[in-house]
Amino acid sequence: MLACLFTMHTQNGGRCFRSLLSFCGRWEIPTRAHNIKCLEMITCLLFSNLYHRHTGKTLPAGSHVFLVGLVDGHVLYDSLKDRIHPIGSLRNDVTYTDFYNYFNCLEISPCLGWLNTNETIRNMTTKRAMELSSVLKDVAKTEASKYSNFKLDYMENPIFQAIEEFKKLGIQTWEALEPVDGFHSNQLGQALSAQVMWQNLETKYPDAIGPMNPFNDKIKAVFGNQGGY
Repeated sequence: MLACLFTMHTQNGGRCFRSLLSFCGRWEIPTRAHNIKCLEMITCLLFSNLYHRHTGKTLPAGSHVFLVGLVDGHVLYDSLKDRIHPIGSLRNDVTYTDFYNYFNCLEISPCLGWLNTNETIRNMTTKRAMELSSVLKDVAKTEASKYSNFKLDYMENPIFQAIEEFKKLGIQTWEALEPVDGFHSNQLGQALSAQVMWQNLETKYPDAIGPMNPFNDKIKAVFGNQGGY
């Protein structure tokens, strides 16, 4: 499971995204006894806040920090379970279900909770992910007033909206997933997720983007129109 904490700020006309925290589950069945507790996540965030108390004084005024919710990984197994994994492409004899079972047997799965044929475990993992997202949302509310140089907000994970965009474009969900590990989004999935996140910033948090760069015309004159890049 992953929760992202990133900053975005404008300084000298620039834009900067910086990852501050990765929060990943251990290779354990997500039971009450073994999975990451909400309290542990809060503790982790509080430790990160020690860092943020410093950045609160050093980040440029008007900066923004977003806590991004966790995904519902049901989409992984549901989309890939009956498809052929690349290692079985020669004889069409190894499905993603076989691949996940093999990795779980070796105890090297990147995500036992969702890459699992056991529906109960997948449901438990989703439940915990939603609980942790709720913690992130609460932290964003309770901590927001403590910083003067940046604004703290919570943002839903863009993958939910991105999947709907996939459907509108006629893209099957599996086409946006990395075929080798069957776990991460591929370049197409990342591009569409980034597009959704940017649209959300434009509509819900326009102050995080800042004003248009006044030197855009001069940049185009020197480098040509690069299509926004």
